[in-house]
Parts: sequence; C-alpha cells; structure tokens
Amino acid sequence: AGFNKIMNAAETCPTKAIIVENKDTKERFYPL
Repeated sequence: AGFNKIMNAAETCPTKAIIVENKDTKERFYPL
C-alpha cells in the first residue's frame, strides 16, 4: 500500500492501534 494510504488508515483508526514508523531509522510517523 502507498504511504499516504497507510497514514490515512492510521489517522482514521479510532483506537490509535496503528503505529507507522520507519523500520530503518525507527522514526515514528504516527502517532507522534
């Protein structure tokens, strides 16, 4: 899936159960 699609899914998840991060740098994109 595209990055934007993943971010959209994470942001619309009511329980904030989705964590989006860069596997290489461990940078957290969502939730911040």
